[in-house]
Amino acid sequence: RANTERVARLTGGRLVADANKLPADLPIGRRVAYWRGRRGLTQQHLADFLGKSKSWVDKVERGVRRLDKLSVLHDIAAALRVDVDRLLTTDSSEPIPSGRMVEASNEAKVDELRAVLTRYDHTAPASPVVGLPILRRSIDYAWFALHAAAYPRLVTSLPNVIVDAQGAHAECRSAETATILSEAYQVAADLLRKLGNHHLAWLAADRGVAVSTGADDRVLSARAALVLAGTVRDSGQPRHTLEICINVAHDMAPADPLDADPEHLTVYGSLLLQAAMGAAHLDHPDTVRDLVDEAAGVAAAAAGARDVYRTHFGEPLIGVIRTAAAVALKEPDQALAEHLQTTAHPKYVTLPAAVRADHLVDVARAHLDNKDATAAGRHLVQADRIAPAEVRERPAVLDLLRKTLLATDQPGSDLRALVTAAGVDYL
Repeated sequence: RANTERVARLTGGRLVADANKLPADLPIGRRVAYWRGRRGLTQQHLADFLGKSKSWVDKVERGVRRLDKLSVLHDIAAALRVDVDRLLTTDSSEPIPSGRMVEASNEAKVDELRAVLTRYDHTAPASPVVGLPILRRSIDYAWFALHAAAYPRLVTSLPNVIVDAQGAHAECRSAETATILSEAYQVAADLLRKLGNHHLAWLAADRGVAVSTGADDRVLSARAALVLAGTVRDSGQPRHTLEICINVAHDMAPADPLDADPEHLTVYGSLLLQAAMGAAHLDHPDTVRDLVDEAAGVAAAAAGARDVYRTHFGEPLIGVIRTAAAVALKEPDQALAEHLQTTAHPKYVTLPAAVRADHLVDVARAHLDNKDATAAGRHLVQADRIAPAEVRERPAVLDLLRKTLLATDQPGSDLRALVTAAGVDYL
């Protein structure tokens, strides 16, 4: 009866005998409300994913605000994990995916990305070359989408960006086209790493390093190596991560940090932090401490630097890495103490949504290591509110969510709603 009343409420008071068949004349706003309810989302959850207000979602569902932009429809469909057609047609028979289905879905989504990464025939453009201003805007948006954890949208749009960048570089072979193409590969590597496709991420990262040599910018090459090092670590090779970062950092180390370009220092410091994570996964706490402390000194020298290379390097990120390293070292109490210090920093909120959500996932791991599944679930819910895809699109986080639920005696409604929305199969 409760489910029946819930469906009736979401479909405007009209009971639906078969939940797989919505009324043919049901307005699109009510369809959004229906699928939101099926996914266990609140209006605030949906609003956060879309970057809108709760009032905006409410008006859409009540039909006060029209949905007349296809781009907005695609964003809503991605948030609700349905095809756009299901918001426009009467068939709503699509089942809620399990965690394993989400992983399979991720594989299907990256097929086009795999195709453009594994082709070796882009020695000449296959279509009219896109102008550099348009390409630069496309890359800027790709970075923005990555850091906003808009992974479903990015995995769809990025293949075209890479093809355009490949064509432009084949045509011009300039430092600028090399820079743009290297950045496109770097975004692809980070995205694929998030989605759990480590082998393809490694390929993308390696290509980013290779093409960066044509940009005549050793800091860009170091930035590309930073992405490669993170991909290598997530592929289970932390020793190689440590070696890559230390070698590249040594090659680009400024003779006098006080006289170095601050933008240069942001990449140098980021390499030290990535090296620290490699050391943490090797269980070398002393090395971790030394590297992070050195990075903190670099951050002080680079204070006020523009984030030209999109590393987000600074004191808040150092706190995030201290927390993550403590989790990797199986020091949950230390991780939780670092978390409190990190989030108290006034600039913590300026970190990208993806970074802050990933940080909360690490905090959830620390709580679970401390046998506090309730607190772990609470932080996973918070992470989902900041960046839903950081929780729902990453196989490793779905596995953590599953473990958290199984370890919780009486899961709260928020955690249960998240498990339902993420399609986690825990039986």
